[in-house]
Formats: sequence, structure tokens, C-alpha cells
Amino acid sequence: WESFWSTTTTTTPSSGGESITLSHAQRLALSLEKLGPTYVKFGQALGSRPDVVPPSLAGALSTLQDDMEPFDNDVAKEIILAELLLREANGKDPISLSKSKGGTVAEVEEEPEEQAMLKDVEALVSTITDKPVAAASIGQVYKAHIPGKGDVAV
Repeated sequence: WESFWSTTTTTTPSSGGESITLSHAQRLALSLEKLGPTYVKFGQALGSRPDVVPPSLAGALSTLQDDMEPFDNDVAKEIILAELLLREANGKDPISLSKSKGGTVAEVEEEPEEQAMLKDVEALVSTITDKPVAAASIGQVYKAHIPGKGDVAV
């Protein structure tokens, strides 16, 4: 059982790049990551149980705990903007998001407090770093700056 998971194989990508040598355990970890958050959570659970799975498999699955590939930064910024602006007031959403060539644009009704909130959120989103500080199975963390308040993690 241990020998299977620690056995390495070499493959050459169809695009003709460099050969890649990975163990069966590493291939499983990469496959679970590609399948998405539910499968990653399953792999994380198994990776934390070296009493249930062989050490080589537990080691490879442990990379799912804190060594995930981040997803697209533009998508992350759109999600952050939408989540910060998403709220209901009087049964309707006073802030709506629309796509434009420059990215996602927020439109707000003419209420001054809504406009001020939008400015604060857009200022925060515009300061989010291009590279996440950490990436996990269900999210990633960025550094940002709130004007007048200081640096924050988003």
C-alpha cells in the first residue's frame, strides 16, 4: 500500500514542456485540488489521519491544508466587491453591479450615504494586492488598505 503511493512516474505534457515526475500520492492531491473545494476538504481530512492512510499519502494530502494554488485575482476582487456591497434596503438592493470593459462597476442610487459607502468599498478594493498572502480550499487572503484606518487582511 505504501509502495504504491510513494511510486513516482514521469509524464511529458502534450504541449511539449518539461517532464514532470510525481508520486501517485502527489497526483491524487493535484487531482483533488482540480476537482474543487469539496474534494479538497475530503483530502484534507484524510491527510490529517496518518493512522488511516500511508505516510506518503498523508504527506501529499497535507499540502491541501496550506499550499493551494490561488484562483484568478480579478475574480477574487469581483467577489470581494460584490460581497461587500451586497445588502438589502427596503426590500431592494440599492447597489447593483454591472460588467464593463474595465471590470466590474458598481452603480448606486443617489442617496449620499450609499455613495459614501460605495467610495469606501471601492477605495478598499483598489488597494488589494495583486498576489494573495495565502490561499486555501474555500478562499484566499489579500493585503489591502482602508484610507484613514490602516492596513487590513481581506
